[in-house]
Amino acid sequence: MGTQRVMALATSVVGQPDVRMVGFSYDPEEKILYFVTYPESRKVEQIGKNGKVVFVTLPGEPIACVRGEGVARLSSRTCEDVAPVFERKRPGYMERIGPFRDRLALFEVTFEEVSVILSD
Repeated sequence: MGTQRVMALATSVVGQPDVRMVGFSYDPEEKILYFVTYPESRKVEQIGKNGKVVFVTLPGEPIACVRGEGVARLSSRTCEDVAPVFERKRPGYMERIGPFRDRLALFEVTFEEVSVILSD
């Protein structure tokens, strides 16, 4: 979770799954996964109807990924509040999103446990 940068995030509304790739950062102290997105995106609409999500990180080295089920919601924190979490994984991230920051929403995913999937 500390090195992988992208996850497949699955939402579901009325039994219809929808999966997309999303950049993320993970705060191991708070045990919260964060991502930013445009508030008018389809995933935000879907999360508003059903916050239950499934995520799988893209494989890193060695080939492994992390899978978890959780609840996504609009965060009460701001991007500035969690800037250290983003910057640890992606130095310069806050500067890169600077021109768009006022148009982005911060979401968090909370979960109880994850599975690590190793390849053969």
